[in-house]
Amino acid sequence: MDQIAQTFKTPAGLRIRGYSFYSNEFLQLNHYYSKSHDEMRAKIRRGSNYAASAQRLQEKMETTVGNIEADMVEDRSMIDFLKRISVVL
Repeated sequence: MDQIAQTFKTPAGLRIRGYSFYSNEFLQLNHYYSKSHDEMRAKIRRGSNYAASAQRLQEKMETTVGNIEADMVEDRSMIDFLKRISVVL
């Protein structure tokens, strides 16, 4: 993976030049744990691809979604990315 040269601002306000393995200059990939409660229920009905029981899978997924929803933030990075590359929705 290529390193991307970037300028970073430190907590003290100093600007430094460094390298990062992350860049969304050309591609923005967002991953969501679950799109909806209906989609999550369908996943639970399909079952685990591991040896977990249906009950354990349901508990795990409900706990994970509960943790995610307890600390939600609005993610506008995709909208900003599309504007930056001149895509109109």
